[in-house]
Parts: sequence; structure tokens; C-alpha cells
Amino acid sequence: MGVIYPSLAHRAPALITRVNTRQLNTLSRLQGRTLAVPKGWSLAEDVTAHFPKINLMAVADSLAALHAVANGEADAALETRDVARYLTGLYNIPGLKVHNPVPLFSGNNSAALSMLVTADKPLLRDVLNKAIQSLTPDEKSALAKRWLTDSPSSAMQRTLVAGIVPSPAFVQLAEQAKNTQTAVSGEVMIDGMRYTLFVQPVISTASHNHYLGIMVPTKVLLGPYMKKVYLSLAITLLCLALLAPAILYLASMIVTPVRLLSLENKKIRQRQFRDVHPVPSRINELHHLSDSIYNMALSLEAYQASQRALMDSFIQLIANAIDQKSPYTGGHCTRVPVIAMMLAESADKSQLPAFQQFHFENEDQWREFRIAAWLHDCGKVTSPEHIIDKGSKLETIFNRIHEIRTRFEVLWRDADILYWQGKAAGEPEEALQAARQARQQQLTDEFAFIAQSNIGSEFMSEDKITRIREIGAQTWTRHFSDREGLSPEEAKRLSSIAEKPLPAEEKLLDDKPEHLFPG
Repeated sequence: MGVIYPSLAHRAPALITRVNTRQLNTLSRLQGRTLAVPKGWSLAEDVTAHFPKINLMAVADSLAALHAVANGEADAALETRDVARYLTGLYNIPGLKVHNPVPLFSGNNSAALSMLVTADKPLLRDVLNKAIQSLTPDEKSALAKRWLTDSPSSAMQRTLVAGIVPSPAFVQLAEQAKNTQTAVSGEVMIDGMRYTLFVQPVISTASHNHYLGIMVPTKVLLGPYMKKVYLSLAITLLCLALLAPAILYLASMIVTPVRLLSLENKKIRQRQFRDVHPVPSRINELHHLSDSIYNMALSLEAYQASQRALMDSFIQLIANAIDQKSPYTGGHCTRVPVIAMMLAESADKSQLPAFQQFHFENEDQWREFRIAAWLHDCGKVTSPEHIIDKGSKLETIFNRIHEIRTRFEVLWRDADILYWQGKAAGEPEEALQAARQARQQQLTDEFAFIAQSNIGSEFMSEDKITRIREIGAQTWTRHFSDREGLSPEEAKRLSSIAEKPLPAEEKLLDDKPEHLFPG
């Protein structure tokens, strides 16, 4: 059983929790949770008195308390900050968070850090008491700085003095050495400093394996060689600096022709074949490549010219075919391109305000305009001749003037019938003869006027239009159905129009609903 001697220092206690439960940083937040405390610690009674809802878990010592938290057996442990950090680093307990010192309750908020001596060594106790009492404040501060701080040097010193393996990496390397029966090495970061580890199997028995482990700071191990590395690097950079002009010159002999060839290739993609030029180079391969690109540009230019000539020939052939369809407009498709190009050239050169924004930028635009002029009437390829010729107003697939002439013939016959019907009734011969001649002369004059209007110009005066309407108002009698012998489309179009009962009275000229075609 140990005896506590005068304390070396006083440290406020702190809570230690797992990393994922950092919010448990005060005793009040541990209500209903488990707190690990070493057996016989006087603060346990105070915790129970002020926080009765905290479940206290008595453990053998501070190390057991930390292991209980790490293993999840307890939610937190209560220990001084220095001792907790020392133990977690010494025994490599991962996943713990040491919080800042927290106030416990009114009264004593600190724990004494003392030395323990077994009761059977009273002489040693007296010597230690005198030694502790003789320490000056500066000496106590130096001891605390070396043994009670978190600096890498002090942590490593405590580790080595305690005889504990300073890193679990040693254990891992020992496992590798056990499997391979050879020496293994590695690196590890300890407290912000990189170390090089070396493990060598030395003794192997049936029950135990022994290894030789060496840990050296990496910077100490590599220090003598880094000077040579830096010197070699400096010499290399100096040589590169001296050789840089020659390297740049030799590189330019390759890079410059390649870049120029890339520009020439871009001209080919843009069909600027006449702007392609050979690129001189002292490198034989690049010289041949330049000649190949140049010759390819010439071939493409010739091929494009032949294709354009072929296309122009087809276009002109179509235009000539259109001119051949109608003798009335013969030469029209040939004359329009000539006149259009003359107008375009004049407008392009004109400085008048109306043409200041009108300009052709390149040969492609001139070609597009010229092709458009040649193809301005290309739609006439599918147009019937009677539409292209426009020979008469009533002409479609046949000239409808013949149908009108037939109607006049019917009216002529009607005049003869009236003459013979009157003569049979005993009416005066002279009056009947005069009426027939007058009517037939009227029909002759009216048909001549209608026929002349059919082949006249587009414009027609109002008096002629009035006369046509008066002529068309005359009637004749139809005795045959106009719904027989029709095509399916024509019958479908007339299905919505009521048929007149026979005999039907028709106007000589009339605009009927069936004459309208939907757009």
C-alpha cells in the first residue's frame, strides 16, 4: 500500500471522451451516462454528491479508465489533462478526445500530482520529501516543461524512458519480418516528426520471437546525403541553363515548321487553296511533308474547280431546259444571270447612300448570287407548259374557250329553233327572219369579244368587264347531269354542293362554288 507524499504540481481535472462524442465536455451533460473513475479517488464522492444521476464505474487505475472509454464500456473518464495525454500517447490509445479542464463544483477544483512509495521504505520516503521540499520554483518549472507538456521531444523522452514501443508501426513491421524472416523498414510520423524504422528478427524460439528495432529521425538519417543531392541538382540546373540556348534552337527547328504546317493545314480546311505555300525546313522529313501538303492543296483546288464546273453545267442545263419549254420566254433564263451580275457589280461599286452597305465580301458570295440568278426559274421544270406560256386566260390542260364556243353554238341553235317554231305557228316570215339574223349576229359579235379578251393583256377596262358580265348573264338549258363521268377527286370536291334538277338553266358565263379550289 502506497503513501502519498507532498505534491509536485496541481492540475485541474478534465473529461476524456471518444472522438465521436465530443459534446460530452461537461459533467452536467453526463447525467444518465457512465463515468469511469479509479478506485479510491476522492473526487468520486464529490461527483456523486453534485451529480447523482451520473453512473460511476470504478476501475483499477487511470489507464483502465481510458481503456474503458476507448472500448465503449464508459462514456467518459475523469483525469488530469497531463496524465490523460501522457497515457494515451504512451500506450497508443486511439479515438480519445481530451477536453480542456472543466470546473467541477465549488471547493477544490484541482488534483495533486504526487509520488508514491511503498510503506516498507520509510528512509526513501524521507529522502524524497527533502528532495521535493528543496526544489526551487525554476526547477519545478523546468521539470513541468520537460515532463508535463505536449511537445514532441518531451513525449518521445517519456516514451523511451518508460521502455514502451513508441509507435504501433514497430509491431506491424515485426509481423512482416516474422512472415518474411528478413529485415523490413518503413516510415512513421510521430508528434509531427518523421522517423525511419528498421526491424530485424534476431532470436526465434518455439514460444517467443525477438526483434531488433531501430528508430532514427529521417532528417538525421538523410542529412549527409541531401547535401550531395542538392549539389547534384545545382550542377544539373547549371548544365541545363548553359545548354538552354542550344536546346531552344534545336527545338525551334522542329517546332517552327510544325506550327507553320498547322497553319497551312488550317487554310486547306477553310478551302483557301491558293494561299497555301511550302514551308522550308532543314529536316528532310518535314520538308517532304510540306511538299506533300502543298501538292495536296493544288490537287484539291483542281478537284474543287472541276466540281464547280460540273455543278455550273448542270445548273445551266436546267436553265436551258426551262427556256426550251416555252418559245414565248426563250432565252429568259440565260439573259437574267447576265443582267443580274451587271446590276450586282454596279451596286457593289456604287457609292450612293442606298448601296453603301451592299458589298460582296468574297468569291463564294459572288458564286452564290450567280447560281441564284441561274436558278431563279428552276421551279418551272415541274410547271405545265400552258402555265409557263400563258398563251390565253382560259387555257389549262386544254383551252376552255372551246367550251364557251359550244355554249354559243347552243344559243345559235336556240335562235334557229325559235325561228322555226314561230314559222310553224304562222308568225310573219320577215319578222322571224330579222329576229333570227339579229340574234345570231349578236352572238357572233359577243363570241368575238370573248375570244379577243381571252388572248388580251392582263389589264382590262371597266367597260369591258361590264360587257363580259352582261354577256355571261345569258342563260342556256342543260339537259345532262354534270355529276357523271367525274374523277374521284372532282366527285369528292362536288359532294358538298347540291345538284340542280334537270333540265337546269345555266348562265353562259358564271362563277360557281365548284370553281373554287382550297389553298
